[in-house]
Amino acid sequence: MVRAPLPWLVVACLVCGLLGGVERAAFGADPEAGAREAWKRGNRAFAQQRYPLALEEFTRGYELSKRPRFLLNMAHALRKMGELREALAHYKRFLGSDPKPEDKAVAEEAVVEVEQAIREEEAARRRPTDAVTVVPA
Repeated sequence: MVRAPLPWLVVACLVCGLLGGVERAAFGADPEAGAREAWKRGNRAFAQQRYPLALEEFTRGYELSKRPRFLLNMAHALRKMGELREALAHYKRFLGSDPKPEDKAVAEEAVVEVEQAIREEEAARRRPTDAVTVVPA
């Protein structure tokens, strides 16, 4: 008896499920260890200016541990990526987590700077251009 091959979608779902199981097996027993590893990888990526990867690692670490400092680093990565509104939301979420005074000061300063950058960005969009279009006679 010959079996028909599984549709690609089913195969893809099986592979994703297996990979998810591997990640859960690696970090499920000790989510804090997984969060620490994500923190290290995120910091390394941030130092290398690989901000999307840093954001991914910080997000993974936050999902594993729910430690608020991940939110602060996610905000920093988003800010470096130019995602100012999303960064602002993460800074404010971090501030709502009752952070340590030194981290709170960093986040509050970042909020002021990001809000200013957003205002400047919006003003630049509203400002008419100084360019003059020359129409041939």
